[in-house]
Amino acid sequence: MKTAAVSTGISAQQPGNALGDPLSTPGKTPDLKVIASVAQREESFWRILWRALGAFLILGWLALMALSWVEAAQASDDPQYDFSWLDPDKQVHVLQNRRYRKALHPLITVAGGTAMNDPFRTSFLVEPRATFHLSEQFAVEGFFALYFNSTNTLFDAISIASPNALPTMREARSRYGGLLQWSPWYAKINVFNSILYFDWHFGAGAGVLNTALDTRTSTSVPASYRSESQLGVILNTGHLYHVNEWFKVRLDVTTTFYNATITQTGTETDWYTDTAFTLGVGVQL
Repeated sequence: MKTAAVSTGISAQQPGNALGDPLSTPGKTPDLKVIASVAQREESFWRILWRALGAFLILGWLALMALSWVEAAQASDDPQYDFSWLDPDKQVHVLQNRRYRKALHPLITVAGGTAMNDPFRTSFLVEPRATFHLSEQFAVEGFFALYFNSTNTLFDAISIASPNALPTMREARSRYGGLLQWSPWYAKINVFNSILYFDWHFGAGAGVLNTALDTRTSTSVPASYRSESQLGVILNTGHLYHVNEWFKVRLDVTTTFYNATITQTGTETDWYTDTAFTLGVGVQL
């Protein structure tokens, strides 16, 4: 499966660096392959750094949530709070203090964020979502995402080093589809001495990813795109924070798995991913 990452940029070095610039030697023409190699190494460094930072934040947040639930479970084991004798057959399942209800309410959300879909593109997206909660745990959702793309420094370096042998570049243009959503966990946290309630949801469904394949093989000609549409499998997870009865804040990670051709002219295909990280606000009606 092909994976991609959003690139952040590299720092250009000036020729004749006193520390030994690998891109330039006095009296010698810079080697374009060396330029591309250095650019790719620096691009990879930033990509790994951003991935590590993102993983650290996500894992840290999940660990914090798990720790808070463990502490809550330990508190519930205290005999002082043991009321199991009221229901010896465990026929009653109560979630205390569910202050904000979702069942049979629609939710309209508008979110924005960044996406990882092509190593030679930096992508941002705007995504409205419409959700209808069938119950406190289950919901159906429809969404549409519009992407905004630009080339990054890795593409620029390769364009200089190999202007007549460009790699395959496919950028996402839009995405739409539907999800069945499940919210197994409802919790609350103390934020600056205020209680914040949230749901942790998971979703699965299908959709269409509209992409544009750059068909040119040389930088000497203008970019030429071929529109494509791929049917994909979509997985989603995220948090829905209840600020009050009607105002919500939503954090989502959504990945689309799709099959597409490997090259501009070939017929061989492979699996690719488009992963979007979004933060948005919503109104519950």
